[in-house]
Amino acid sequence: MTLKFEISTEEMFWQEKMLRQIESCESIKELKEIATLLTKVATQRQVAIKALVKDALDEMEKGFLQ
Repeated sequence: MTLKFEISTEEMFWQEKMLRQIESCESIKELKEIATLLTKVATQRQVAIKALVKDALDEMEKGFLQ
C-alpha cells in the first residue's frame, strides 16, 4: 500500500492566501495574529492525524484478535 500526499486545490488556495497575507503584513501585531492562527491550525491538524492513526491501529488490533 502506497500513501499519496497530494495538496488539493482548496489547500493550495488557502496556502497562497496565507502567504500573501504574511507578505503584506505591516505590523508585528498582525504578524503575531497570523502566527497564532497558523499554530492553532497546525495543532488541530496534528490532533486529527493522531486520532485517525489511533483509530486505524485500534481497528487493526481488533481484526488481529478476532
